[in-house]
Amino acid sequence: MNSKEYIHILSNVMMPYIAETFPGIPYVNFVQDNSGVHRARIAQDWLARQPNFRTLNYPAKSPDLNVIENLWAEMVREWNPQIRRTREALA
Repeated sequence: MNSKEYIHILSNVMMPYIAETFPGIPYVNFVQDNSGVHRARIAQDWLARQPNFRTLNYPAKSPDLNVIENLWAEMVREWNPQIRRTREALA
């Protein structure tokens, strides 16, 4: 995905969904990590012009702050049986 596709999804999918699901909500706290798509100038400028989006930027690959990283790690372990899961398996 590139930054233009990201903006397209936000403006044509996310914003209409939020407006329909939460009518009258004054703003949305929107969480994103340090992905290049999120950091791109065009995406940052677009988000800055959205009065009902407040962005919270979390560091990429920081499971303490970004809980989805724990899920990604678990999925990788399931998909890759070569990854050793226990101390005994590493020995």
